[in-house]
Amino acid sequence: MGAAGGFASGLTAVCRAVTVPGFDAVAQLNGFDDALEAGADLLIVGEGSLDKQTLSGKVPVAAARRAEARGIPAVAVAGAVNVQKDELADAEISDVIGLAEISDRAGDTDDTIQHAAKYVERATEKLVRRFQ
Repeated sequence: MGAAGGFASGLTAVCRAVTVPGFDAVAQLNGFDDALEAGADLLIVGEGSLDKQTLSGKVPVAAARRAEARGIPAVAVAGAVNVQKDELADAEISDVIGLAEISDRAGDTDDTIQHAAKYVERATEKLVRRFQ
C-alpha cells in the first residue's frame, strides 16, 4: 500500500472494501493492457528522478513489467538517473536517458528544468532510434 495505506486499511476493516495496487486499477480503467496488445513496439516511461524509490514499485516499473510480459521493451526518460543499469534491467527497463546528461550544459539542473520540453524530446528521439 502507498501513502494512503491507513485510509485503505480502515475502509477494508469497516466497509469490507477490497484493496488493489493503484497501477492495476488505473491500467484496467484506461485500457493500458489493450493498448499494449494493439501493437505497441516500445513503451517509453518517464520519471522525474529514477531512483531506488522508483524501483520499489512506482508506476514506471509497473508499466515496464506489463510491457515486458508481452515482449515489448520499455525505456525511460528521467530528469535524473540515480540507479545502475543492472538495477533497471531487473525492473524490466531496457534503457534510460537522463535529461541532465544530454542538456546543452551537462549536469546543470537549472538548465535541464528550464528547458525540460526540449530535452525530453531529444531523449525520446535518441531512445526511439536505438530501438528501430
